[in-house]
Amino acid sequence: MPGRAELIVLSGQFGNVLDGSVPDTPEAQYENALRNIVRLLESEGCTPEHIVKLNSYLVRPMDLPTVKAIRKSVLGDILPAATMVYVPRLAAEQYLIEVEAWAVRPK
Repeated sequence: MPGRAELIVLSGQFGNVLDGSVPDTPEAQYENALRNIVRLLESEGCTPEHIVKLNSYLVRPMDLPTVKAIRKSVLGDILPAATMVYVPRLAAEQYLIEVEAWAVRPK
């Protein structure tokens, strides 16, 4: 990206629904986490196109095709660098996935 830019780092987002509830499946939590990231970026004047890196932490394995389908449904054709790691536990037992995002906003 030419010129100056700002780095926006979003700490881990869980799959909470806007009312604070947490879905039971990792798929629903993953979709909500991505949608939460998009909302946070929009509050900073950014779009999914600004995302350059996604780090996902999962407690239970998910099929890679499922993850790709969910990511495409939320982010469209945006394909940032991505890392997915399986972990034994997250901050609370009901959380099955956590996603952090790095974005770059041109100045």
